[in-house]
Amino acid sequence: MSLHVLAAALALAAHVPCALTKASPTPSAPGKAKLMDATPFKLLEAGDDIHWEKCFSNSTAARKGSEVTCARLNVPLDHDNPSNEQAMQLPIVRVSPKYADPRRTVFWNPGGPGVDPTKSLAYTFPSLQEYVGNHTTVIAISPRGVGYTTPHITCAQDDPGPMSGNKPHTDDENVEAEMWEMTLPFDMLEGDLGDASLLQTWAAGRAYGMNCEATNGTLIPYVGTVHTATDMDYVRQKMNIGKIDFLGHSYGTILGATYAKLFPDNFERMVLDGVAPFSWYSNAHVREETTSGSRQVLDMFFKACYFSGLEKCALYDSDVEVIRDKFHSVLPKLRESPVIAEVHHNDKLKKFVAITETSWRDALESTIQNSDPGVWRQTAQVAADILAGRTPALQNPHHAGSNNVPTVNGHIESLADLARSASTRLSKRALSGGMEYFNLYLIHAADRGGWDRMPSADEIRTQILGDPKQDSVILDPWIPVLISTAANIKTKDAIAGFHNITTSGKVLFIGNTADAVTPNYNAKRFHAVFEGSGLFTIDGAGHCATNADPKNRCITKWIAPFFEHGKMPPANTTCEGKTDLLEGESIFDVASDELKRMGRSGA
Repeated sequence: MSLHVLAAALALAAHVPCALTKASPTPSAPGKAKLMDATPFKLLEAGDDIHWEKCFSNSTAARKGSEVTCARLNVPLDHDNPSNEQAMQLPIVRVSPKYADPRRTVFWNPGGPGVDPTKSLAYTFPSLQEYVGNHTTVIAISPRGVGYTTPHITCAQDDPGPMSGNKPHTDDENVEAEMWEMTLPFDMLEGDLGDASLLQTWAAGRAYGMNCEATNGTLIPYVGTVHTATDMDYVRQKMNIGKIDFLGHSYGTILGATYAKLFPDNFERMVLDGVAPFSWYSNAHVREETTSGSRQVLDMFFKACYFSGLEKCALYDSDVEVIRDKFHSVLPKLRESPVIAEVHHNDKLKKFVAITETSWRDALESTIQNSDPGVWRQTAQVAADILAGRTPALQNPHHAGSNNVPTVNGHIESLADLARSASTRLSKRALSGGMEYFNLYLIHAADRGGWDRMPSADEIRTQILGDPKQDSVILDPWIPVLISTAANIKTKDAIAGFHNITTSGKVLFIGNTADAVTPNYNAKRFHAVFEGSGLFTIDGAGHCATNADPKNRCITKWIAPFFEHGKMPPANTTCEGKTDLLEGESIFDVASDELKRMGRSGA
């Protein structure tokens, strides 16, 4: 891997899946029928053909009349040598609406990598129908190395895998993950880019890669996006589908683009929403692909603050630039002197939490990605309190027993969520809080195909990182990819790049004008590479269409007709989404309504 490719690899920390709904499944108690609702794949035998069985009967989709079925399928470990007896077993979930059109089947991936879509499809399906229409069947496949796929692929030696028992992961595995995290330099996590920190982080990443090879050396070469895309086509054949449709968000756009490149005649319609950086798999790193989105979201916030006034924005001042300067002065103030904040969960509970430079960055990461109006209002109030020397008073929209307003993919949704976690580091959340994200590093590393030599700290700084602080108030996203790049994992089929691709199927790229995770720049770049593809822009803030278009007006008007009838939006179409970041329903409103239904008063 050249330094240019490494620079591209470091461009984005991790693609997070796009949250299509706030709902989450409630685990069932043991028992065969209930296990088919909670963890059906433990009860299903894998076969060489697909045998569907009903599952997730308590899911949102099933309760609304859709048929939810599951299966486990044997797929060749090496698709280039299918005669080899080695196989992977992949979980598959199918959701078919009551009046399904047999001609329309959409394969779906919400992002990641390292996220298992089979766990969420039955719960997000009603929201997905906004995209694909009310008569379309949707399929989710677990990517190899993720979730309930077997053989279990892990980089933690004490990890038996979720198929081994009721607990998804063992305490020993969490300890191993936390021990590994302790090798990361604290000053790097706090935002310092010193040479010693860079090299120490690189060494920790290399150790991670060596653990992967030591634990699953024979399986590691068969992990990655190319293999997952080939698995998708294998499932297509087993289902006797001539051409599939595909919907991918965030990292799912890389999976979809890879499928289109490898199987250009095997799909009819493809929507890639929240397009990941083009330069991940090319030799030209362009900073606009990775940092421009954060700046654009913040610019929208500063303008919304100015036009909303003090009633909605505590940072309001006489000029947008003054608001900008005030906001950016919070970080150095916290670096010099962290503050203690009150956290109010409800009328009867108050806690205290430290707001540091690191926790401020971490909170902003989720705030910028999801752009919830209530969270932005709280962020402005906290910033104003810090600058004025007041004790910030935070509200947490979450409460015990609530499944409707969780944090998103382990990220803290707001500053108040700091009280809910002993650590706010992305690495610890990824490793000990949700082990699926441990394989995020593995898939990232496999897709890059390895590294020729260890670069010097100067090369990492000048040719790879540059100075991300100049582009974003958040440094966290650079750390995980630095780790996965240093892992130096050799895979059989890495992604070679995307250049001059022609397909018989139609491809539509969606980008938001202010997406901090996958800036619109990337949708434009991919659109130029895929001949005859469409480009659709939502003028709004947030990661993927659902966040930038919370009322689904753009999705209903333009995306659903594309899936249902193949109608491509006219060239250069832009649809008005959410640009006033301080206006609209927020997670605080949802939590308040839920508390009222429970007979409790909100904080």
